[in-house]
Amino acid sequence: MTPLVLSLKPHYAEMLFMGVKTIELRRRFATGLEGREVFVYVSSPVQKIWGGFRVDEVWSGTPEDVWGRVEARAGVERTEYDAYYSGSGVAHALHVSHVWEHGAPVALGAIRDELPEFRPPQSWRYAKGRELIWFEEFKREAQPIPGSFPIDFLLVSEECSDSRQIGRRGGNAPHALDEDVGQAV
Repeated sequence: MTPLVLSLKPHYAEMLFMGVKTIELRRRFATGLEGREVFVYVSSPVQKIWGGFRVDEVWSGTPEDVWGRVEARAGVERTEYDAYYSGSGVAHALHVSHVWEHGAPVALGAIRDELPEFRPPQSWRYAKGRELIWFEEFKREAQPIPGSFPIDFLLVSEECSDSRQIGRRGGNAPHALDEDVGQAV
């Protein structure tokens, strides 16, 4: 299965990598995504590939029906959820599992040094071409999020520096996204 590249705003990425957010909400999404690997691009002002996850399940339905299933795990308040789905008759919720993060997330400029054709998605897209190899190598160096499943069987090979250390969870260790949180564009 070809992996996806998904853009997340810094606030939502932080919640995902801290294990607080286990549902990713989308207005539009492809079908047949269960079991697919997803690489997370954290949008502006961070602009880095940070880690990823596996899509465990996808729930689609009316916004009201989906909210009843995901409200405690989506990382948003009801008012924010309603505003996001305003005017949409369908909501999609991806249940994420096997979350992992890289010890040295890679900045957009450094990615483009190796992959000049790389373009971050506005929302999501399939990985393509040489990106598949690059993402596989990136993931080999990653660490699973505590409480998540091991990552050794999640490599993407079947389809085929501006960085800093992340503070590990626990105690009062800061998360590297903390200093970068701002208005994402």
